[in-house]
Amino acid sequence: MKLDKKFIIIGILLIIALALGLSFFFLHDKNEEKEELPTTTTENKVVYLMLDDLFKIEYTKEYGICNGPVCTSTKILTNVTNYEILIENNAIYNDLDKKNKSIEDFILDIYNVSKENEVSLEEINIYTNDDFTKDDLDEALKDKVNINYEDKLNEEEIINANKVKEYQVIFNSNGGSIVESQKVKENDLVVKPDDPERDGYTFVEWQLNDKKYDFKTKVTSDTTLKATWEKKKTSSTTTTKPSTTTPTKNYESTIDKINLNEAILIKDNFYRYGEVDCYYFVTNFAEVFPNLAGEYYIRVIDDGSINYESNYDLLMSQWEEGFKKFTFDTEKEANALNVLKTLTDTTYKGMIFTGGLSEDNHGLYYRYRNLTIEDKDFTSLKSSIDQTYNDVVNKLNVLRGGILVEFPNGSGGYDDVKKLLTEDVCEDYNLVCSRW
Repeated sequence: MKLDKKFIIIGILLIIALALGLSFFFLHDKNEEKEELPTTTTENKVVYLMLDDLFKIEYTKEYGICNGPVCTSTKILTNVTNYEILIENNAIYNDLDKKNKSIEDFILDIYNVSKENEVSLEEINIYTNDDFTKDDLDEALKDKVNINYEDKLNEEEIINANKVKEYQVIFNSNGGSIVESQKVKENDLVVKPDDPERDGYTFVEWQLNDKKYDFKTKVTSDTTLKATWEKKKTSSTTTTKPSTTTPTKNYESTIDKINLNEAILIKDNFYRYGEVDCYYFVTNFAEVFPNLAGEYYIRVIDDGSINYESNYDLLMSQWEEGFKKFTFDTEKEANALNVLKTLTDTTYKGMIFTGGLSEDNHGLYYRYRNLTIEDKDFTSLKSSIDQTYNDVVNKLNVLRGGILVEFPNGSGGYDDVKKLLTEDVCEDYNLVCSRW
């Protein structure tokens, strides 16, 4: 039977349509399985690193992003672009090479420089919110050092959290020779000074709050240590009979009302007098005098043969040359002047105090002279005047956070001449004195 020509043509068209449909299906499925290449993305990142110094390290992070179901991943690349030292305790990191360095390689370089210079490497603190960076640093520093990670990236908080606190330890020699104060880092120990000297007395010990001070105690605050003395016994060949017991005299003098008829023994020339230029506000001192990094007290001298036994001595010519390169923090100057103004505007019983700012050289100065009561029978009066001295000195600690520079003949001592308290001395020291 012959097939109708019409049906033959329709059949052929159906076969062609079926073939085209199958071809489209297979081609579309194959295109869906084709891997998409990622789109490259770059982000700017920052990480903070704290060893003994605090680093801020900026870097770029480059990686790929895909939108399709199948994507070829690409390696995450990092490149350090800049770094700065926010807290510097060791001048050893200024020449680090950041060129073509990944973040992990750069931090590894810092680690190696620290190790070569014997910087403590028990642990390091790293502030980052990038988990990929954490993984890379774990790999680079594995088995080398303990890492503490923190996610916070608030720079001010990080700086404050890593500042090394320092405290001032003052030695009140209590009538003896001057003992220089010490600046001590938090939880470090005070270095016990040489015993002070005082005519007619033997040094006993340093006390804190009337108790013997243990020099193994870690320092956690500003501290004033006070010397205690024992009067030397005078030798005598004369045999004396034991005195009969007499009633203890009732002394009436206090800081607010003093009876001069009670014959109070004093040293009115005992003073600590310093015309000291205090460059607390120098912001680039370590840059100008790199060999003095860490020093906080120096003396400027005219003659190299003079030995003041200070932390460091500079010749006048060295100081004048360095001074030309100084920059200053005027905000800190203003804050310090407020402290001095409070001190100079206050009337003290037993102390004369002046202070200010030498505007031509940004140097603070202060001078104080204090009365001392030498007679042990006037314990209350003596304690009150000593307390005035301690209060003023503690307030001066606010100013002792930077470089102190003392010039020749800039400090005084004390006169050992003892005499009775008189109306004239009372008037000088703002004391209410009378006789009854």
